[in-house]
Amino acid sequence: NFFNVASSDITPHGKLFFQEQVNFADGMQQSNTTLDLGLGHNAEVGINLNGFGLDHGPDGGLILNDSIQPYAPFILLNAQKRFELGEKTAVSFGAQGGISSTANARQGGLVYCNFIYRNEERGLKLVAGPYHASSSYFGEGDLLLGHDVGLQAGVEKSLVRDKLMLQADYISGSHTLGEVVPGAAYNLTAHWILACGYQIPTGGSTSVNALVFEVTYNPSGQEKAPHAHHEG
Repeated sequence: NFFNVASSDITPHGKLFFQEQVNFADGMQQSNTTLDLGLGHNAEVGINLNGFGLDHGPDGGLILNDSIQPYAPFILLNAQKRFELGEKTAVSFGAQGGISSTANARQGGLVYCNFIYRNEERGLKLVAGPYHASSSYFGEGDLLLGHDVGLQAGVEKSLVRDKLMLQADYISGSHTLGEVVPGAAYNLTAHWILACGYQIPTGGSTSVNALVFEVTYNPSGQEKAPHAHHEG
């Protein structure tokens, strides 16, 4: 993922992709974990452990919510398939689905389609497409101007080849993931990437301002642009 939008880079056959994201907001923190296995033929499957929150207050502890949407934390299976359209363009289809790990298990999930443009010479990648998510997973609210289908987008631009990249992503909607996250990613090694950004709620959303940190293991190394949840 960039931060919260799937980058639609596919994990190579037989390899594992790992990512841990931690968001620090006022008085709490939340973690999201992704583990994916490459199946070959431009496809991957995996698991997401999302929305594991920790309250920093005097009576703090693990945040378990099964009464107010979005429910959390969530355990989900994910899958993604990519089709190459040309030398610089592709399209991918992805989904997540699972249950909340609370006393009253709640079902929820997400489906999306990403159109991808990548220009290696300019170190540029653009991703955008529609998505639909359940209110149990993303929270109550419109996805885009009163519609059940929203828009997500991401951008990466290389500053120092194979080392430093600017990145940002956007999810439309008035739910808890309606936000934009600008930031940067740095290749610590050929496979390990550190990214940080700042989460900004979009107008009318119930998201919150937060610092975002991500550690990613990318088995492709520098063959792919560095990419750093909620989708993967």
